Amino acid sequence: PDRPSVIQDGERSIDLSALLVNALRNGADPACPARWPNATQQWAQVIVEMPQVAWALCVLADAAGKHPALDAPWNKLNQADLSRLDAWLATSAAYEHPNNWNLFVAVTQAARERLARQGVAGFHRPPAGVVQDRLRRAQLMHRGGGWYSDADTSGPEAEGTFDDYTPWVILPHQMLWAFLERETPEADTVIPDTGGVGRARLMADTSRYLADQVYWFDANGGHPEYGRSSTYKFARLTAFVLARHLDRTCNTANGWNLGHPILPEQVPPGMLRRLVRLHLNHYFANGSIDWRTGAVLAGQTRESSPEIEEVYITPGSRYWCMYLLGAIWLLPEDDPFWTAPEMPLPSEAGGFSHWMETPGFLTRHQTATAHVELFNTRAFKAQTRDRDRANYANKYSKFVYSSVLGHGTGPRETMDQMLFIGTNALPRATFGDRYLPPTMPANSPGVLRSVHEVPVGAGAARVSTLIFFKDGAHLRLHRITGATGQEIREGGYALGRAADEDGVLVRGGKDWAYSESSRGAAFVASVSGYHDIVEISGTGHHSRDAAWRTLQAVGTCTDQEPTVTALLIQGSVRPFDPAKVRQLLKSVTVRDGYAVVTWSDGETVSAPFPPEP
Repeated sequence: PDRPSVIQDGERSIDLSALLVNALRNGADPACPARWPNATQQWAQVIVEMPQVAWALCVLADAAGKHPALDAPWNKLNQADLSRLDAWLATSAAYEHPNNWNLFVAVTQAARERLARQGVAGFHRPPAGVVQDRLRRAQLMHRGGGWYSDADTSGPEAEGTFDDYTPWVILPHQMLWAFLERETPEADTVIPDTGGVGRARLMADTSRYLADQVYWFDANGGHPEYGRSSTYKFARLTAFVLARHLDRTCNTANGWNLGHPILPEQVPPGMLRRLVRLHLNHYFANGSIDWRTGAVLAGQTRESSPEIEEVYITPGSRYWCMYLLGAIWLLPEDDPFWTAPEMPLPSEAGGFSHWMETPGFLTRHQTATAHVELFNTRAFKAQTRDRDRANYANKYSKFVYSSVLGHGTGPRETMDQMLFIGTNALPRATFGDRYLPPTMPANSPGVLRSVHEVPVGAGAARVSTLIFFKDGAHLRLHRITGATGQEIREGGYALGRAADEDGVLVRGGKDWAYSESSRGAAFVASVSGYHDIVEISGTGHHSRDAAWRTLQAVGTCTDQEPTVTALLIQGSVRPFDPAKVRQLLKSVTVRDGYAVVTWSDGETVSAPFPPEP
């Protein structure tokens, strides 16, 4: 309300109020050639976009009569305009969905409910129960602690597609719904058939999720390039900022009084301010946002490969990126977010290992290597169609992702951080967890475990994996059965380089290889089960760079099962001494269902392989 409607962009004046009024008046007008389409089928894209129109109407209606600057745009909308908008918004109420789209319907219809309750001429209440039903359906995707899968219990993604859809779609739309219903007592906001889930539980889950999410960002604002993150960029910060807004406006002693902040205490305003600034600057600095044109690239840099694009949205989404900016602009000028001294992120305060049980993720940061690594034990994206196989295997199925080094996106020869048996990569894990040896503290990384069943001929090979950690390196150990005679191939990081860089420096020792470029450094050592390390390089098929090089270990499964392989891997933003990394490991022993790893400093870690089904 206290900010000017007219802003300057160079010599051009932009009247935001006039733009908004024109959009609202013309968008739902059947006589306008460029009008918005109605929701005429279940997957009409306009269903995704309706909540923001409904939200804008509620913001204007709430402010009318309170802020003179906002009276003018609201009063320019007559009853005919509002009736057409209501009829247009009503079209989404007819549809149910097996995924996050239910929340778009819930917010849109909750806005209609609010406007009708306020007596806004032209608006009608939605069908009874439609909002609560869609919220109920959305809760079928909840897996605990604010983590949501991308489908309910009936969809192919139900068992474990976890990605940034949670902070940029699910949690923000739940918060928008809660804000629209902010005056309603908690007893009236409990969602039917959910065991008492309502506003209080949703906000508690949001707080728990955000307490995890802050551990995903490196000291420069970078974020592991996992899943569909490249398309939506900084939208993932929306939940952080909306939580700040709700704490200030709703979660007060005279309001919700939840007993805890929605934005967790470990993310004070100064840290939030720094996180937003660093993350925005991360994308501006690498050129993936053109601030002059508003173009949003699909990848992380101007040299990202086209293969990183999503099949359903190309190249990157301005719409979703605007969600963060919209949330920021809700914060008034006196909010400490604008002025609080910046506080360091966890990645700036030192090294950490943060385990998240629900998705089976471990984020890990070491000061020496300077990037945040995301280790994935069991999350996946169903590959039921050819487009999914080409699009999602690289984004969801690797052992580890980096906030800086990027990843390969193409066919077998360019695969990094994956294990191949014959021509098949590891599919969805059938088991994944973290084993914490009795001698390790809870905040240590422990040992990650997973099991994969890989098609081999008419049967299936079983791959049991253990991942051990030491300093900035990790040891991946596999016990493979049912794959006699099959070639096995496993890679480390796909290290990129700048387009004008001559090449990637590679050197090696008896059983290790090391690569270095302006982007960082990567190391692979064959400890067991592999007979060679090969270098594969190329152009394209990379999430950050035009050119890249991957170090891959190659071997063959023996006829004396099980075949045991072990690969020592390290990636880093800075060059490092590969010989010292190779010397970290003293020995690996596998017997009686256990693996025992002894490091050069004398530390010994023992972990059992995952149990047989």
